[in-house]
Amino acid sequence: MDANGVNPWGKPQKKAGNRSNSGKFSKKMSKKFEKTKSVASSASKKIKAGASAGIIWLKLKYKLAKKK
Repeated sequence: MDANGVNPWGKPQKKAGNRSNSGKFSKKMSKKFEKTKSVASSASKKIKAGASAGIIWLKLKYKLAKKK
């Protein structure tokens, strides 16, 4: 990058401009993050329950096969 702030590809650098909307953006992202976090939490609980049930089923099948 040269001294006047232009990169080698000829595009000027973005300068920090008006940040009055950053508060609104931050609040929206925070709400979306909270929704994503809750969905991920419920999904992980479902996966854990399913995996647990699957392992119990496998153990049961193994014990039944072993008895034969």
